[in-house]
Amino acid sequence: MKQKLWTVFLTALLALCISFGLAACGSFGGDPDDGDNGDDTTIVTPGDPDDDPDTPGDPDEEPETPHEHTYTSAVTKEPTCTQAGEMTYTCTCGDSYTEPIAMIPHNYVDGVCTMCGTPEPQPTEGLVFTLSDDGTQYSVTVYKGAETEVTITATYKGLPVTGIGWGAFAYCGNLTSVTIGNGVTSIGDYAFQSCSRLTSIEIPDSVTSIGEAFTGTAYYNNESNWENDVLYIGNHLIKARTTLSDKYIIKQGTKTIADSAFEECCSLTSIEIPDSVIGIGDHAFSGCSSLTSIVIPNSVASIGWGAFAYCGNLTSVTIGNGVTSIGSWVFEFCSGLENITVTSGNPVYHSAGNCLIETERKILVVGCKNSIIPTDGSVTSIGHFAFEDCSSLTSITIPSGVTSIGQGAFYDCSSLTSITIPDSVTSIGNGAFASCSCLTSITLPDSITCIVDAAFSNTAYYNDESNWENDVLYIGNHLINARDNLSGDYIIRQGTKTIADSAFSYCSSLTSISIPNSVTSIGSSAFSRCSGLTNITIPDSVTSIGYRAFYGCSSLTSVTFEDSEGWYVTQTEGAMSGTDLASEDLSDPATAAEYLRDIYDYYYYWYKR
Repeated sequence: MKQKLWTVFLTALLALCISFGLAACGSFGGDPDDGDNGDDTTIVTPGDPDDDPDTPGDPDEEPETPHEHTYTSAVTKEPTCTQAGEMTYTCTCGDSYTEPIAMIPHNYVDGVCTMCGTPEPQPTEGLVFTLSDDGTQYSVTVYKGAETEVTITATYKGLPVTGIGWGAFAYCGNLTSVTIGNGVTSIGDYAFQSCSRLTSIEIPDSVTSIGEAFTGTAYYNNESNWENDVLYIGNHLIKARTTLSDKYIIKQGTKTIADSAFEECCSLTSIEIPDSVIGIGDHAFSGCSSLTSIVIPNSVASIGWGAFAYCGNLTSVTIGNGVTSIGSWVFEFCSGLENITVTSGNPVYHSAGNCLIETERKILVVGCKNSIIPTDGSVTSIGHFAFEDCSSLTSITIPSGVTSIGQGAFYDCSSLTSITIPDSVTSIGNGAFASCSCLTSITLPDSITCIVDAAFSNTAYYNDESNWENDVLYIGNHLINARDNLSGDYIIRQGTKTIADSAFSYCSSLTSISIPNSVTSIGSSAFSRCSGLTNITIPDSVTSIGYRAFYGCSSLTSVTFEDSEGWYVTQTEGAMSGTDLASEDLSDPATAAEYLRDIYDYYYYWYKR
């Protein structure tokens, strides 16, 4: 009797477990509104108050027990050399879902894929492939074949083909069709220039950069391929005619805007870029003088150099949070620019005070007439050409914390009248304030150790004859330039800290120079081609001598180093290590002259530890 009761009990318990499992599994992926298998399904247990409200001590409701799914998986479609596979995931309760498997990289040995055994697709005969310097990819650099239909494969010798080089197919008069393999990312300038019979062109979406590649092709010259004065090839915008006017909306799905695509479209007042575009080419909108504002969507990753140069009426720019690469001179000669905004979340750039800033390196990339350089330490360098031709900029405060001012940073800021450089700045780049025709007041701190060529040339200060002393120009304690008619012996005034790059260059009648012990640096090419200079003394205060400082000083036979210890030479500016120069060699004036004049001259910087 006991055995029979025990069997009945076990049977009931098994039935209960099965029903519990089915209920839990039914909740996976169920509809919460159907009342049966939804996520809000509850489990009723024996003695629940819903069945017997008078059961003493029973809780009002048993909490839902979450179901822990157990999956098995199986490949339902094997990956091949051209198609990805799929993986099916199956729950123990019977539910399942499928996910794709990413394409498995293929390795080719003797032209056969080691994964699936199929031969590597072969490119058209006559294509010349060039391996990259790092040995990881190929580009097509020239076509020497006779075939009229060309296929550029995605791989070559087991490596990806990523580029089509400059002029690779130019003037291939018999070429009628080209198919470019998926994986190619760039097509260079003139790649298919003047292929007069080329009517069929297939460009994959993998391409992110297109130069002026298709002018003179049959496709380009066929009027039926142009849509409202704009030419597309697949999902790539190639060219717009300069007659394009008013507002233009780029087609949704477009991936790239080619180099110079809208260049000199002077009547274009507005452009709408869809969120499918990932690349904007070099000079893409250069010279669009009626364009007043631009919004670059978050999809765009790169903006080519000079992309919006010479857009004189451009006042407002918004840069999406996906942009990670911006070329040089991107807003060159955009004198009307007032507002610069970077969408939040950009990993490389941000905006503050109407300045475009590269966040990690703390470089102010682009400024405008309304810029206020942040004082919070987020800017330590004013980049090359950052404010170039900002003709409406009347004043700017460079905050403490900025250490360098780049090449051409304020070039041709014709309304700028004065500038004060803080003590934190140590270097001023080539032409940094050149052609600032109203710049009359310049304050330079003693902290500066490097003033590169022509940093202040053609400024009002430079052109004021009263600022020159015996054919030599100083700004504060820095010797900026000497006229090339300077002759005889010249004594640099006491207190001078730096001799700027090329300061005495081509002063062929200069026979001797006296450098005071206040000078710490002698710039690159400072005395280059001073062919009459016979001797010079380097005081012990000098710690750096730029490259080519005494290049072409053919008469220099004696150089006296007051301190010959610790000097080394390097071919990298600012390097902390290099080739040590023996003190005994530099102690000999003739040997020291030979070193500076001939042996360690043209490509070498000199530093003292």
